[in-house]
Amino acid sequence: MNTRTIMAVLALLVIGFTARAQAATRMLMYTFQDGPALRCVGIVDTSPARGFVISPTSSIPQKAFRITRQQFEQTWRSLHSSGAEKFAGGKSANRTFDAVKNYVFSVTNMPNGAITNFVVPKNRASPEVVSLARQFEAFAGISRR
Repeated sequence: MNTRTIMAVLALLVIGFTARAQAATRMLMYTFQDGPALRCVGIVDTSPARGFVISPTSSIPQKAFRITRQQFEQTWRSLHSSGAEKFAGGKSANRTFDAVKNYVFSVTNMPNGAITNFVVPKNRASPEVVSLARQFEAFAGISRR
């Protein structure tokens, strides 16, 4: 099954990580297909920024990591200047996507919990989007060329 609905997953992740990072105001997440598994890699705007790798079938993070606040800001700016915004959906987690054919990023502003999904077709992705996807995959410990 290639098509996935992430509404419940993103909602649970946002609620769970909002509770843990109350001072945070923003979160970036990248969702991708890794063989048969769907993976979510997120970074939360704290000081230092915190990251996590999770599978939607488990609420327990598979990996936790830290990045600098500057890395978070650079990643935030890169996503917003990459051209991904033209593929943004509404301010809702209720989107269906194919994680094999698309780069799927989600942005959350935690005070209001609004989620914006960017579902970028791989055949139309800018080099910046591809680079961001590879960066998030590296956070998950996955190396692709």
